[in-house]
Amino acid sequence: TGLTGGLPNTGSMTIPVITGGNAGKYLRIAGGSNASYLYDVTANSFTLNGTALIGASSVGAGSHWIRLDNGKPLIVKGGGTALTNTYDEASGIFSASQPALTNVTNGAFSFRGNAGAYSGSIILAHGGASSSSAFDQTNPMTGGPALPCSPGGGALAETLASGLRAGQTMVICGSLSAGYAFYDHGANTFSTLRSLSGGVSSNSSIVKLTTGPDAGKYFIVNGNATGLTSMYDPDKDVTVGTRLFRTTGAGINAFGIKSGLKIGRGLIMTGGSMATSLYNPFTGLMEYGPDLPGAVSQGSLNLPITAGPEAGKQLIFQGGGTATLYVYDPAVNLFANAISGTHYSGTPAAKNTGSRH
Repeated sequence: TGLTGGLPNTGSMTIPVITGGNAGKYLRIAGGSNASYLYDVTANSFTLNGTALIGASSVGAGSHWIRLDNGKPLIVKGGGTALTNTYDEASGIFSASQPALTNVTNGAFSFRGNAGAYSGSIILAHGGASSSSAFDQTNPMTGGPALPCSPGGGALAETLASGLRAGQTMVICGSLSAGYAFYDHGANTFSTLRSLSGGVSSNSSIVKLTTGPDAGKYFIVNGNATGLTSMYDPDKDVTVGTRLFRTTGAGINAFGIKSGLKIGRGLIMTGGSMATSLYNPFTGLMEYGPDLPGAVSQGSLNLPITAGPEAGKQLIFQGGGTATLYVYDPAVNLFANAISGTHYSGTPAAKNTGSRH
């Protein structure tokens, strides 16, 4: 069955369910509404979750989620509101949680404090300003650390697992700025701002590489239709610029290829076009990827098919307010139109601006 209450729009997101009777499924929250549904990877089917998020305002720009220590996802609704929810995976029910100190908008993100004054707290950057809230996971939110910039579209945060700044959180400002800084949790201070290879904006991403000569480094796609990327080396505490073969646009998203002709590579759907690029971690170079049947756009997402006769393939939501799906077959390194009844069942909801995993 499909969603009720309108098609998803700005703020759509995907949350893996890890406990309870729905463990292994994905909770899909429909941006532009309060609706949610579950994707069953074994049956390749979409079903209505049955409960809606709490609060009159719909999920919107700046929405995101982070898992609390009790296992429940904390969902920041964004859209210019301070509202948050938690989701109980056992019951499938949403509950209102503590609101942020101020409204949350585009550029918002959260990360977990690991030392010092905010140890164990969730630090929620509001977006559009240098302010943040701190949530101890129980009591009302309080003021968090002041950021060295006002995060905007494309802002990112990544806590480093190794290197000279292990345990610190890299904050990338976004909003066309090339600026980034590091948050030292124990000292509760940010470093001075540095610069990436170019400005970062909407459709950015960051991932830690796990194989090849650049293993352990962080690969950053700058977004903003530039084609620019950056590589941060935590062992040397430096960044260098690289470049995609094709410029990025709205709808950029990616996944790792785990089998087949291009095993080990990262496939990057360029966004705004049918083009894709492949990152080869064994050589550190970019390669041309296979074209999609149609251009992905705002809100494009992808999910692995992990069971059944189509296991190992990747399901791609086109985005742009459509319900169109594609499938990637790693055995032949090609995309095709997804077929209802073969690659999925039920009615997939359309995706638009702000959709995210």
